[in-house]
Amino acid sequence: WDHLTAIEAQAGRSDRPLAARVAGLVRLLPCPSADASAGPVDLVPGIIAHDDAELEAAYRESQLRGWEGVVAKDLTAPYVCGKRSPSWRRCKPGEGK
Repeated sequence: WDHLTAIEAQAGRSDRPLAARVAGLVRLLPCPSADASAGPVDLVPGIIAHDDAELEAAYRESQLRGWEGVVAKDLTAPYVCGKRSPSWRRCKPGEGK
């Protein structure tokens, strides 16, 4: 999920940083919950990892909670609709690191 303005959606991209887009989601959706099951759409709390140890801890926590995995995102990267970006890395059990 991402929050785009109508103009950004039409253009197919947003140059706003992730923090600004998440703030838009928070205004629209309920508060993040620890179990991500409060409704049809729920925000999972984000964690800013400052080093590999913090990223590894977040990954382990996702496994303990039974989540599908984690997505590591560059906080400054733009969002481009419909395209995979090297600025976002999906990490799921069994896919390696």
